[in-house]
Amino acid sequence: MKRMMHLVVWSATVGGSIGLRTINERINQIEPLVAQAHHEPILDVPTVVQLDGIWLTIQSQSEKEKSDRRKRRRKKRTGQHVVLLVALGFWNDGSGRREILHWQIAKSTPHGKSCSIGSGKEE
Repeated sequence: MKRMMHLVVWSATVGGSIGLRTINERINQIEPLVAQAHHEPILDVPTVVQLDGIWLTIQSQSEKEKSDRRKRRRKKRTGQHVVLLVALGFWNDGSGRREILHWQIAKSTPHGKSCSIGSGKEE
């Protein structure tokens, strides 16, 4: 997880703008690390765990085309509302340490149902 966070803050280290191709390459490097981190046990248990959800719209494009205002042919885009569930750990040992313990993207659930972080199953 620490290696993944190092790659995420890479742009701040460089001190400049980063091209889209470079960002895509970094994401492709991070993906196996994320998969590994999601399956590793938490050995150093934090004092406090904060759970939060951040609503996002993930856009995708279909094969269907439509004309835009300038009559150019564009792929039709659709958006899917999802929530990014995050478990953030805080340690009270004076170090100020905080770390993302786990995260997952969950589809929206009907009112009254919950989704267990880590399992991806509705309860």
